[in-house]
Amino acid sequence: MILRRRLGEIDGVEVSGFRLSGEDTDIEVMSFGATLTRLARTVRFGTVADIVLCYDDLANYATAPAVGGGAICGRHANGLAEGRQMSRSLGSSVPMGCLSK
Repeated sequence: MILRRRLGEIDGVEVSGFRLSGEDTDIEVMSFGATLTRLARTVRFGTVADIVLCYDDLANYATAPAVGGGAICGRHANGLAEGRQMSRSLGSSVPMGCLSK
């Protein structure tokens, strides 16, 4: 089951949290950068531990993004241009048919 909840706004854009729960695992990903904000597991003696380092305040994700711990989008969002991966080392090619336009 996936539960959606409104977390607030960043720069006037609504940010939602999507919580997925399983037998002994509970995760939450927010729509801002597809950031993992919760990964809770049942550990020793039945205690639940949240093992994700994240901000307590939503505004911090926009003003102090250096933690970037769970973000999967953003830093490399435009890493491919014209079928070439741009990096400090040698670039590599990707067939253009693999990229959506």
